[in-house]
Amino acid sequence: MNKEKIKSYLYLHAILPQLEEILEFDEEAGDIAKNWNASIRLGVKSGPRVSLIFKNGRLGIKREKAPMPTVGLFFLKHSSLNKMFEGKQIIPLVWKGFWCLSLLKGFSRLTKKMERYLRPDEEFLKTEENLKFYLKVTLYTLLWGIKVVGENDGSFKIKRANATISRFPSGVFQVEILPDGPCGYITMADGKFLPSKGKHPSPTSTFQIKNASIAYKMFQGEIDFMVGLGTMDLRIVGLVSFAEAMSIIMEKLMEYLPGEDK
Repeated sequence: MNKEKIKSYLYLHAILPQLEEILEFDEEAGDIAKNWNASIRLGVKSGPRVSLIFKNGRLGIKREKAPMPTVGLFFLKHSSLNKMFEGKQIIPLVWKGFWCLSLLKGFSRLTKKMERYLRPDEEFLKTEENLKFYLKVTLYTLLWGIKVVGENDGSFKIKRANATISRFPSGVFQVEILPDGPCGYITMADGKFLPSKGKHPSPTSTFQIKNASIAYKMFQGEIDFMVGLGTMDLRIVGLVSFAEAMSIIMEKLMEYLPGEDK
């Protein structure tokens, strides 16, 4: 699978679904969608699709098949969808619901709000609540991004990672920001990845980050992994080899995420 296609999977399956968290956190965003009982599907030819199902002010995500949407947006090329998420003026094909102008305008407002949370400025991050929310959506993006890259990237590194993980019939890799979260984990079995929110009762390997400040610096690429282990800012609990295999996939993921164009 080529880079543009994998990026389109990341945008639709890992990044856009963070709207679910944003609707709960941001009062203005919640007000925009509070009366919606509708669904919006985005898809790319021969590529990913995602359905956003709004009901009673809440959002549900379907990354696979879903009922016929209220509004359907379609892109002929993976690069077109990617450019839209990167801020370019790209107009998708509205194959259903083009008359739902208020829904389309409201959805546009919601997607613009994502920038504030996925790429926040220093002023926004000054409060503990905002910093913790940023870390949560970033962590969830990384976990679902691991699934996309782990299952679809055919490079040598990923094959090597899968070979490492395949020694274990199943395993759970957890990321925990101390002292009280956020947390998330990903279950791996038979070459498939299942990300989940929250804390697992018995993970195979847990990657612990000392505190929110360290987590922010790590997500910004300001802390070297090995140095962090040496200073005890980062810690691996459980099966170290399993965590090392997952780190190979995370390293590859960084090549695809916005701002990491290599």
